[in-house]
Amino acid sequence: MRAAVSVIEMIEEFVNGSFSNERSRIIVPELSRLVMRVRNARVPLFFIADCHRPWDKELDIMGEHTIYGTKGARPIKEFESKGEKLIGKRSYSAFFNSYLERELNVLGLDTVILTGVLTDIYIHHTAADAFYRGFDAIVPTDRVASLDDDTQKRALEEMVSLYGATLILSRELVF
Repeated sequence: MRAAVSVIEMIEEFVNGSFSNERSRIIVPELSRLVMRVRNARVPLFFIADCHRPWDKELDIMGEHTIYGTKGARPIKEFESKGEKLIGKRSYSAFFNSYLERELNVLGLDTVILTGVLTDIYIHHTAADAFYRGFDAIVPTDRVASLDDDTQKRALEEMVSLYGATLILSRELVF
């Protein structure tokens, strides 16, 4: 396994802004520790953030949020880049119309470790697109969050049954 870690949507809008919820904030300290482990192990690390344009289709459904260049589209201070890639995206999946796939291929990677929020939307769609593009997906269940337990459970089960995602606890990650 040659993996990269993706920290998805740990941005102002989803952690501290109008789309925030307590479950997003709860994972910040432990996810921060995981990011430090990843950095120390020199594992490729990508921060993935919504950065919409006013005409993006997602805004028709979700309402205006994380417009490119606004504070809401910036990573929270705990996840400011220390030289890692910040990949902007304009849809639910971190792969769709972004350069994540190219970066993984250039590095010769075959696996993405998905962390962040929201499990049922952004993590789920990224796991799906990883599968469609031939990448394995690993989801540390203690480093992702949805709005409630039932939604979280359903999303995790679907990623396993539909896309072959591997569910683990973050302490089981070996770098």
